[in-house]
Amino acid sequence: LIGGEVTLSDGTRLKLTEMEITEKIAEGRFGQVYKAKIGDRFLAVKQFVDNGEDSWTNEMDIHSMKSISKNDCIAEFLGGFYFEKKYMLLIKFYSKCSLFDYLKENTVTLLQSLRMISSMLCGLAFLHEEIPNGLDPKPTIVHRDLKSKNILVRDDLSTCITDFGLALKCESSKTISPGQNLLQVGTRRYMSPEVLEGATEFTSFAFQQIDVYAAALVIWEVLSRTCINEENKEENVENKLTENCENIRLTSTPPPFMLPYEAEIGTNPSLSQIREHVALRKCRPRVRPALMDNEISTCIVRTMSEMIAESHHHVPETGV
Repeated sequence: LIGGEVTLSDGTRLKLTEMEITEKIAEGRFGQVYKAKIGDRFLAVKQFVDNGEDSWTNEMDIHSMKSISKNDCIAEFLGGFYFEKKYMLLIKFYSKCSLFDYLKENTVTLLQSLRMISSMLCGLAFLHEEIPNGLDPKPTIVHRDLKSKNILVRDDLSTCITDFGLALKCESSKTISPGQNLLQVGTRRYMSPEVLEGATEFTSFAFQQIDVYAAALVIWEVLSRTCINEENKEENVENKLTENCENIRLTSTPPPFMLPYEAEIGTNPSLSQIREHVALRKCRPRVRPALMDNEISTCIVRTMSEMIAESHHHVPETGV
């Protein structure tokens, strides 16, 4: 940052003094995200809270890896800086906003659902993969706050992962230093049973499983807004999956959007309520019966169930 100007990762220079905040698009414990205009360009600007330097530093560290910046399933990072006594990040502006925002207002077809889910899982698999050698090595990265609000929706309805303020790098030793921040972190609704029970092992695999459980809940959110048996009108999509989707008609309209467990324990449950519901009573997200009437959505439900079962050896009840 020189003279109020910043050079973005794509080489573009922008004058921050010309930055015009147009609207707030998200808010979390570490800061707010705004839609901003600099010159003729729209960007998303994340402003961190006063004590958010550690979170900003962590995000900068993750995004500094070349392999991260090159992956399409990770939100496009443009730069970070300290300006007007605030730590800030710039990322590409995604007009459809987060997956949470999109699903609140829209239902999706089965093919759109698959696109959202598969791209999210590709991004998570990439983060968890260790690349020890080559031009762009990277350690295993666990996100630790995966949720629909931290997944952005592209124009084609594929998704990309954002917000690495709590992310943790797991080096090749496969063990995690006890000195690192290993307390209960993340959003409590998405905490896995072992985190809620305080029984997490300090291993790379154990922390990856926490992400996997959270990803399963995001899959549930997408499925809860998926129109099953809707005639698929998308074109230029090949293979048997497309044929199956095109030959079936609408028979099930999704219910209004709800967060995981919202129907059972409300919109703002305490940590103790979540612990009782998920860890003690071993409840899991209920699957609406229409999802089990279609071969493709049934496969997705089974995958979701396996992801949850791998986390704590329990599968979802039948019932979104």
